[in-house]
Amino acid sequence: MLVKTGYGTGPYRIKHIVRGCTCPCSLDKFNMQTPPPSPPHVHMILSDPDGRGEFYLGWYDEDTLQSVARSYDGSDEDCAIPASKDVLIILPDDRPVQTTLF
Repeated sequence: MLVKTGYGTGPYRIKHIVRGCTCPCSLDKFNMQTPPPSPPHVHMILSDPDGRGEFYLGWYDEDTLQSVARSYDGSDEDCAIPASKDVLIILPDDRPVQTTLF
């Protein structure tokens, strides 16, 4: 399966998916002593469409395909804001997919 991000990176071929993760967002880990868990999300190991290279995407909700990552606006008040409006976009298969044996 091929995917790209809403920011235009990709396309990537999914090699491996880790589901149901609730690890804290990276910025929370850096900025908080005990960061809260993130909503359930997936992490993916990817390659380019030809299978070369290794890339990583994470913190996407598996149902909505929206990023659950958070970003910071730099202010002291409630500095955590819903981050990215990033979304994972599923692209049409670029090669046949066998779904049954016969």
